[in-house]
Amino acid sequence: MVSLLLRVAYNTMKKSTEAQFLSVSQVAVRLGISATSVRRKFAGLPGVLNIGSVERMHKPGRRILRIPEATVERYIAEHQANRRK
Repeated sequence: MVSLLLRVAYNTMKKSTEAQFLSVSQVAVRLGISATSVRRKFAGLPGVLNIGSVERMHKPGRRILRIPEATVERYIAEHQANRRK
């Protein structure tokens, strides 16, 4: 019984501390911009994971990004502050 409670508590704590990552398309919908713009704006920001894909014979590699939700929120806050000035 105690081990079950500890396991549930550990899993709950683990889920709450894990960063939530969004795909490029999810961020594009949230910001109302294209997926290409999201890749360009977020590719160099800290915390963004570049999973990437390899080049194939006649196709270039693509940037597959996973963007932390906190980074998106910070981006939105910074750009809203710039619009007010």
